[in-house]
Amino acid sequence: MTFNAPNLGAKSACVPGLRIKRAHSATLRDEVYSLRYRAYRKEDAIEPSACEAFEDRYDHQPNHALWALTYEDKVIGSIRTTWFDPAEPDPIPEMHAYREDLANLVADDARILSGNRLVTDPDLSSASAQAVMLLLRHFMVTALHRGSDWAVAAARGNHLAFYERVFRASVVSECRVYPGLRCLMYLMACDLRQNNVLISITRGTPSLRPRGYEQIFLDQKYQEIWEVGLPVET
Repeated sequence: MTFNAPNLGAKSACVPGLRIKRAHSATLRDEVYSLRYRAYRKEDAIEPSACEAFEDRYDHQPNHALWALTYEDKVIGSIRTTWFDPAEPDPIPEMHAYREDLANLVADDARILSGNRLVTDPDLSSASAQAVMLLLRHFMVTALHRGSDWAVAAARGNHLAFYERVFRASVVSECRVYPGLRCLMYLMACDLRQNNVLISITRGTPSLRPRGYEQIFLDQKYQEIWEVGLPVET
């Protein structure tokens, strides 16, 4: 079956059939893990696996939200937002690969938000860039909801300029192998406590500005809506 990528550059506010969801059930999460596998294999970032799915320990911790961007119910993109709260025991992936770098940069009582496992369908081609921006908006949604002090992400060398420009992030480590992958990545960080940094980010890139109603994805009272999803404003 041929998958036709959506026109994410359309002038309309919402693309018909395009929705953002929070993966909660095993069924939708398995679809995300399958997409991860295809995306990482396309870039030779992981070894082949008979199960053709990619998940890790952080998918089974309570301190994360797994986002799925779907088009006509097919998962075409995903990002995982993982948070560290000093009052809770669960770590984030960067505490494994970049432990010393984080310790030198961030105070022990800081709340840290990680954006990781960002993937898009390899068949999206030219539409993938805008799919990435739609997913990153929900990184911003999580940062605001959690009251994060720092935002971190691991990035490959060819993506550093993007994170520096869009998220005002800085490289804070040498390149290292990121957990679960076999490619070298740098740790990037942004101090969200800086004056007006979130306002600056969303002014510079309006598509990253959270919509107030998107907070339902982080409210346990609305779990029944998480996988129904919401239309995405582009």
